[in-house]
Amino acid sequence: ALGGRAAGGVVTDAQFFPTGGRLVTADSSGMASVWSASGSRVLVLVQGHSEGSMIFQVRVFHDGSRVVTIGADAAAVIWDATSGEMLQRLRRPRAAHREVRVCPSGRRIATAVSHIFGDDAVVWELAEAVARPLQWRLDTIRFLEMSPCGRKLVTGGEGTTLRVWSFETGALQRQLSSITGWTSAVAITAGGAMAVASTIEGGLRVWDIGSGETAWATRLPGGTQRFAMLPDGERLVAFS
Repeated sequence: ALGGRAAGGVVTDAQFFPTGGRLVTADSSGMASVWSASGSRVLVLVQGHSEGSMIFQVRVFHDGSRVVTIGADAAAVIWDATSGEMLQRLRRPRAAHREVRVCPSGRRIATAVSHIFGDDAVVWELAEAVARPLQWRLDTIRFLEMSPCGRKLVTGGEGTTLRVWSFETGALQRQLSSITGWTSAVAITAGGAMAVASTIEGGLRVWDIGSGETAWATRLPGGTQRFAMLPDGERLVAFS
């Protein structure tokens, strides 16, 4: 156990490396730490964000070589998971990152960005550090998820519509409606054929992305705050 604390603040997010031998945590002081899987010792300690800026989210690249963090200083920071060296610092002017996801190839990341003009879903080409917005001044984006194959993105938020995007081209592929209430989580199945969303009112809905039609929907008592999907995409667990 890490005791709920990392290098100097309360732990805000954590993720295991693909091999399971290490764990990375982010905290409220702006520090990120790589631990041995047992949590007994810190292997790498970094601070790529402005001092005192809380880190909201941390994600490990699929090959385990890099980690990306997003924080209250409106930066997405990519650093070497072994040495702790900061490799890239990505910012959008007058904007704050809400969510971050890494494509399987490691060549791009996607972030949900909020700024004074509206919300974007942004794909970053890491080799050139170039941002490619997918969405502009539409519904507030609270959630962003990538398909396991890395070919599609789904965004959702306070509106009643989910949007499915091509991760490669940035083209809008499908708008999925019939959501009642604010979205609380989104996902895409392993093959990219189905999209899933839950709402704070307890709704849970699955769409066929190809047709745009609802495959099935239900409402759970007490509200469905989040859900977790099994890797095969055949089953999920919803919880409040």
